[in-house]
Amino acid sequence: MAKKFDTEWAFEPFEDDMTFEARHMFGCRSAYLRGKIVMCLAENDSDPNWQGILLPTEREHHESLIREFPQLSPHKVLAKWLYLPSSDEDFEQVAMSIGEKISQNDLRFGSVPKPRKKKKTGAKSPRKERKK
Repeated sequence: MAKKFDTEWAFEPFEDDMTFEARHMFGCRSAYLRGKIVMCLAENDSDPNWQGILLPTEREHHESLIREFPQLSPHKVLAKWLYLPSSDEDFEQVAMSIGEKISQNDLRFGSVPKPRKKKKTGAKSPRKERKK
């Protein structure tokens, strides 16, 4: 059974959109809207870099989003995405405000996922013999 995230309430502003889809991805719970990944919930108690909300966006939008939401910063691992740590004293209020922006189709949020590579079918390449 997939993990239930305590912060799934952050999807509420846009979860009634017909295009909304939630998926598990790399230990996170991700929201997709209109074909774009728009929000990722991270709840890893052992790593503070993965305790909050990641916001997929383009670097060109960082300045305006940080100006509007000063609690955001580039994520330490995924620097293209912005991060709202759950330890922020205004976490819930900021998360809901961002969710509202996403529901209103604020184009600064979201990233179109790259298509999955097709698995190769057919004969496998021959294995190299091991030297003895």
